[in-house]
Amino acid sequence: QKLTGPVAAPPFCLQDIRLVCFCAPSVADLRILSSSLSGEVWEFLCQAEQLSAASPFFAAALRRDCWKEGKSRKICFWDDDAASWFWVLCRVHGVTQQEVTSAFSSQDEAELGASDSATAVHGEVRLLGLCKKYLFEDLEKMLMQRLRDDEVVPKGLQAME
Repeated sequence: QKLTGPVAAPPFCLQDIRLVCFCAPSVADLRILSSSLSGEVWEFLCQAEQLSAASPFFAAALRRDCWKEGKSRKICFWDDDAASWFWVLCRVHGVTQQEVTSAFSSQDEAELGASDSATAVHGEVRLLGLCKKYLFEDLEKMLMQRLRDDEVVPKGLQAME
């Protein structure tokens, strides 16, 4: 049966149940759970292969006989905010955030792509920390380049003083 509506073609977001699917549900073999800054739990469905290709951390962690997460195919990141994971997973899957209905509250997205420079720098640094922690090396390089080239960064650093 042909799918229609918001689930017609991945990626898609079901806001009411706080679910973002980055691939067809029939091939999604990994669940990532994370909470938003407002306290809501979000679930991200994706392919472990995509995540493993983007990060040596996940390549090791998602082997079937390595960690319990490799067997359960469920990972909970309660210390990392859902909006940051959304940003990372969009890039890992080659999806723009505009392709997936943005469902995070303004509080959650305030630091990711913020217009005021101090808040924007804080969001970029938070993303950089997540990329360093989980060895998303290509994303880390991209963020570092963006921090070096973006004229908002010096203004943001000055505003933090």
